[in-house]
Amino acid sequence: MRTHVIGTEPSALRDVDGHARRAYGIDGDALVLVRPDNHIALIAEGADNQATLAFLDTLHS
Repeated sequence: MRTHVIGTEPSALRDVDGHARRAYGIDGDALVLVRPDNHIALIAEGADNQATLAFLDTLHS
């Protein structure tokens, strides 16, 4: 598993023109979980830990 941050922090990947945000329809902070086959598994608000946990729980059902 790899984690990439897209943002303004010095260690983040830069999306100066907002291509990633537009492609995913994101306005604010968000988590985009991409499956190994490059399909989107989840898009959740950055602070919405419950959505992420609920999705991960479905993987163990």
